[in-house]
Amino acid sequence: LSKGHRVLYLGLQGTAKAYVCQAIASSAKGRKLLVIVNNLLNAEKLSEDLANFYPEDRIKVYTTPETVVEDLAIQSPEALSDRLQVMEWLAQEDQNGIVICSLFALKRAVLPLKEWKEWTLSIEKGQDLSVSDLQERLNSLGYVRTQATMKPGEMSVRGDIVDCYPLHLPYPVRCSLGFDEVEKITYFDPNTQKSIEEKDRVTIIPAKEWLIRGENLSQALKDLQTYKRNYLANLSDVEVRERLTAAFEEEEQVWKEGKITEKTPFFYQAICSKQETLLDYFSKEDRIVVDDLPRLLEINHEIDQSAALFFQDKLEQGLLPGLENYYQNFAEVIHHVSQPLFYFAQWQRGYGNIHFDCVHSFQTRPITTFHQQMESLKIEIEAWLNRKRTVVIYINQADKLRELEETLNALSIFSQVSLSGEIFEGKVNLLLGHLNAGIEFVEGRLVLMGEGDIYHSQPKRRR
Repeated sequence: LSKGHRVLYLGLQGTAKAYVCQAIASSAKGRKLLVIVNNLLNAEKLSEDLANFYPEDRIKVYTTPETVVEDLAIQSPEALSDRLQVMEWLAQEDQNGIVICSLFALKRAVLPLKEWKEWTLSIEKGQDLSVSDLQERLNSLGYVRTQATMKPGEMSVRGDIVDCYPLHLPYPVRCSLGFDEVEKITYFDPNTQKSIEEKDRVTIIPAKEWLIRGENLSQALKDLQTYKRNYLANLSDVEVRERLTAAFEEEEQVWKEGKITEKTPFFYQAICSKQETLLDYFSKEDRIVVDDLPRLLEINHEIDQSAALFFQDKLEQGLLPGLENYYQNFAEVIHHVSQPLFYFAQWQRGYGNIHFDCVHSFQTRPITTFHQQMESLKIEIEAWLNRKRTVVIYINQADKLRELEETLNALSIFSQVSLSGEIFEGKVNLLLGHLNAGIEFVEGRLVLMGEGDIYHSQPKRRR
C-alpha cells in the first residue's frame, strides 16, 4: 500500500477490489474504512468478497434507497433498522471495520453525530428512572406503543414494567422499575414473552432517522416562520402560494405541539445552514475508498435532475417548498473530505484536476470459467505453480471442499486445506468461503478462485 492523502489505484476489477480494501483497512489499525460504490448490488457483492479476507462481523453495508422516488416513499422497517444499526456502530469511537455504501447514501442528510449521541439512551440497574419518564423518552426516540412488544421499534407498558425492542439488539429489553428505580433489566423472547438473560446495562438507539429536540424545535419554528415569509413573498402563482401557505401552517402547528411529521425533514432541512452526511460519522484518521469516480459523478448528476423534477412537481401542487439543495452535491462532499482518499479506477482519465500523491497500477487478469472440466483446471493450476503463483480456491461448503481436495489429488495436484484461513505461499490452498469471481494478481503472484469459476455455479453465501 502506498501512503499519501490522495492515492489512485489503476487496473483493479472484481475480487481484486475487495482484496485491496481489506489491505487498506488492515493497515489503518483501529480505524474505520468507508467504501463508496455506485449501487447496492455492488455493495453486497463487495461485502461477500470481503468476508473471505476480513472479519465478517466488522463489515457493514449501509442500506439506502437508490432513487429519489424510493427515498421519499414509505420505506421498509428492515432497511431503516439496518441503517440505524450502522449509524450506532459508527458512533462508537472504539469500533473499527469497513462500511460499504452507495453514492446515494452520501447525498442524504443524516442526524448530526453529536445529536445522535445525545439521543441515545443508556439504562443501568439501580438508576433513578420512573415509568412515565422512560415511556416519554422512548416515545421521543420514535418507538411506537403497542399492547405487546413483538417487533423492533415497538414498546409497551404494563404496570411497573416497560418493554422495548431496540433496533440494534438481538432481543427486546424488559425494564422492571420500582419506586422510580431500575430494579431489573432482561432480554426476553418476543414470542413467548419469557426472560432470556439478565443485563446490568443496556443502550437504546433512536427508532427514526429524524428526531428534533423540543428546545431545538422552538428555535426552528421561528426560523421556519421567517423562511415562510421570505419564500412565499417570491411566489407569483396565487393558487400555489395559497396551498403552500396551508402546508406551512399545518407543519407549524405540529411543531408548536412539540411533534414532528413525515414532512418535517423537508421543512427542517430548508432552514438548516449546514447538513451532515454519513461522512461526518468518520474521524479524520479514518480512510475513504471511492470506486470509479467518473461513474459516480454521472449518477450524481442523474439523481440531481430527478430530484429537481420531483420537488418542482411538489411545489406546483403546493405540498412542499422547492428544495433545490435537499440532496447533497456528491462532488462537493468528496472535494471537502479531510480523510485520506483511495480511488479505484480502470483508467486515469475522467479525474480532472485531482492531484494524486501516488498512482499505482495493478496488473490483474480474470479467471477462466472451467465448467467442471477438471483436466483443463489441472493444466491451468500446473501452469500457475510453474510460474510460482500462490493459488487460493474458496469453496462454500466443507463437504465440497473435501470433495475438490480428493479430485485434485486424483489429478496429482497436491492441495492444502486450511480451515483456519492460513495461506501457504506457492501452494494450492483450499479455503471455506465464497467469491463472486476469480482474479489473478500478476505482480503479486496470487490467484484467487471461487466455486463458480470451477463449477460455473453461484452458491448461496455461507452464513
